[in-house]
Amino acid sequence: MESSNESAEINGGEKESDKLLTSQSSTQNGQSPAAKSPKQSPQNLGVQKKENLTVSSASHSSLSRPSDVPTLRVTEDPADSEKTSIKRRILKVAVTIMFLVMAVGVIVIWSLHDGGKENKQAKFIFFHANDLYLKIDTGHEDQTSLAGSIGGDLFVVPGSDERGIDKCKSDAKWCFTWKEKTVLTVDYVKRESMGCMDISWQNITSIFPTDCYELKMGYWFGMGGKEKWIANNNPLTEDYYLPGYDKQHGNVYEFYLLSSYGTSFYIVSEDPFRLRLNESDDTKLCISPVPVGPRMHTSLEYSICQGDSIQNTHTGASMMSHRQSTGSNKVNITPYERFSWSVGNVDELLNVTKVTDFMEKLKKRGFQCGEIEIDYKWETFEGDFEFDSNIKNTLNTLKNHDCQFILPISPVVSYMSKMFDYGVQNELFVKDMYQNTLRLYSYGDIQGALLDMSAENTRDIIKEKLKNLANIINISSFKLKKVPVSVHTSAGDGGRFSVSGIFRGWINAIESLGKIHILENVYRAQDKSVLIEVGSSISLNTNNQSCLSNPFPTVFTLGIDGYPYLLSTVSKNNLTSDLFIRWLQYSAFFTGLTLPSDTLFMRNGTRPFVTKVKKFRDGFVSQIIRSLQPDVSPSQPILLPLWWHYSSDKKVFGIEDQFLFNETILIAPVFCAGQTTRDIYLPAIDGIWSHQPTGKNYNGNKWIRNFNVGLDEIHYFKAKNVY
Repeated sequence: MESSNESAEINGGEKESDKLLTSQSSTQNGQSPAAKSPKQSPQNLGVQKKENLTVSSASHSSLSRPSDVPTLRVTEDPADSEKTSIKRRILKVAVTIMFLVMAVGVIVIWSLHDGGKENKQAKFIFFHANDLYLKIDTGHEDQTSLAGSIGGDLFVVPGSDERGIDKCKSDAKWCFTWKEKTVLTVDYVKRESMGCMDISWQNITSIFPTDCYELKMGYWFGMGGKEKWIANNNPLTEDYYLPGYDKQHGNVYEFYLLSSYGTSFYIVSEDPFRLRLNESDDTKLCISPVPVGPRMHTSLEYSICQGDSIQNTHTGASMMSHRQSTGSNKVNITPYERFSWSVGNVDELLNVTKVTDFMEKLKKRGFQCGEIEIDYKWETFEGDFEFDSNIKNTLNTLKNHDCQFILPISPVVSYMSKMFDYGVQNELFVKDMYQNTLRLYSYGDIQGALLDMSAENTRDIIKEKLKNLANIINISSFKLKKVPVSVHTSAGDGGRFSVSGIFRGWINAIESLGKIHILENVYRAQDKSVLIEVGSSISLNTNNQSCLSNPFPTVFTLGIDGYPYLLSTVSKNNLTSDLFIRWLQYSAFFTGLTLPSDTLFMRNGTRPFVTKVKKFRDGFVSQIIRSLQPDVSPSQPILLPLWWHYSSDKKVFGIEDQFLFNETILIAPVFCAGQTTRDIYLPAIDGIWSHQPTGKNYNGNKWIRNFNVGLDEIHYFKAKNVY
């Protein structure tokens, strides 16, 4: 749709053409042009100039001449006069046709322009420059999915709207400046199969805008909070939000919303912002920048896009910025076809005897050792990056074994460690933005400083320390623990904090050793080979049942955020035999899973089920993952919400406790102890759903109520096209 300014430009052009035609007509009739007013605008002056150049010979007598210039009279032949009249009529017709063609051309060109209403990608995006109002229509019966005002209340306060549209130097389609050079740009961009509006606030000083949008239609996914990925009616309020900061969003650190009608909302900038979602009864999203530090260098950049379907919009959005696949994010999943095991207690020192005893038990029961995660306390102090001296001499026992090890490493260096003193002296840590001094964190039961891995000298030092650790025992992976950051932190880039720089610095350091890396959290590393850990905890529900937490809101959000490879874990606290089996039933479909090493799985009938899961993964799951791997990318996860392949069935959008593995495999987990049945929805397909292992067939587009889900099998439904 045309903006107000653009419409004005077209209308102005048409008026100029009308004036030119009027001038030609009046002069041909012997009338002189109107006198030029001193208050005429530059546009009118331009038109007047054209009029003066178009004066016909019949009007020459009305023009003033110096008195001493002789008058030259020309007598015309009547035939010549008739010919001249014919020529004039022909000229008039030609000029009229020319301007009609020009007008049609303008209309055609504008309709093909990025902002044109009939442009296939752009026709659902409307922006009114005068009041900074943005509206996104879905294309479904002209229904609006998102609408709101850029700047919000900033422009209803008397005297606050001091913008100057002609003062900007930007390639963006629209650009506005305010006092103290705060700049807003709004630009229309076509990406893949969708149209986008890129909004950017820069140089924010005394202007504090709030951009608010009503999320009007459909389901909105992503950033829904812990254990909920459907954002609708899920209140979310952040006074200060820093991308990459673990506060309440689990393992997910992007701000990316995707609607069932194909609208996406994505925050690009890494600077802190204030966020409100569904704060009142209305479904409304409000964001505003948060200037921090003495230099107030905050920006706010985000993009709103509309495609013709949720899948096409997501594919296009995944090609934006850091989501773009470089082809390098292909994890070598072969080691994770075997189980990895978690041993010990984090409060103990590494007990080599206990680990070796566990490895012998695995061997006797026919299990491959795979990878063992050493979650004992292996350092004297956190951040030493050296094995404790009490166990260092006994590690050869582990090195000579055929097992590989996963070693957790901490981003925080304890103030009691030798590394802390060295880091302070060599400025290896992030600083407080206000004081430009070392910032200390409380991290679990320790207090320490965060390593600034965005700095090259810090990365080089850590690379060397990790290399020394890998030479002591056979390490297959380093597991990076959660990284604490805050709004008041500065690191790298001339003092400007970069969360992605911290994460990517760690990944680059581990990558240099040729290791697969497992992360408890991650930020903007979609082009890296990372395996993200997703855990299930255990708690009591409202019926006083002991239940596993549903991990799939996090799984789905990680998937649309660009992380396809996931490692399933489970809390050892209050883990019973039947909950352990329930966890295995859905974890069997993950890229990898880490089992607790307790003897739990070796009693009460759980050991046979572990064996069954191992055979199922070897003979079925791993083969599918290998076949999918060439297509897996930041825009194509492995574990999927139901709408990924069945979005034509509107009932699937509200379901977040079932998932797809590949297009044809549907899993409906049970999460609570003592529960043997559940309701299962089977999407509409051109065929049937076959339950495995019973082989019983069911039609789609229906709920199966109280379906029996026993503890003795791995249950799933396979889509079969029979028509």
